[in-house]
Amino acid sequence: MLALKTNRDTTTIHIPKTALSPGINQIDLFNAAGEPVGERFIYTPEKESDWPSVYSVDTFNLRNRITLEVGLVKEDSASINRANLSISVSPLTVIRKART
Repeated sequence: MLALKTNRDTTTIHIPKTALSPGINQIDLFNAAGEPVGERFIYTPEKESDWPSVYSVDTFNLRNRITLEVGLVKEDSASINRANLSISVSPLTVIRKART
């Protein structure tokens, strides 16, 4: 259910987070004639509790050994036994080229 609040100069629409899908959400506003007057993209992350946490040191040198600590959300023996994890390592230059 959307909550609509208006006053003399503005209209506020409250959209509950449960109404948004994980990922990119597109919100378009139309006037009474059906013409678009505004557009907004909103990123909604997946529930953080579904993702493991990964910790490492902030800086390191070339060819240094890096230790990662992976924390699972539910640290009981059943969830640890069902975990299916993999790690990929890419040079920073490859990551930067992919983002441009």
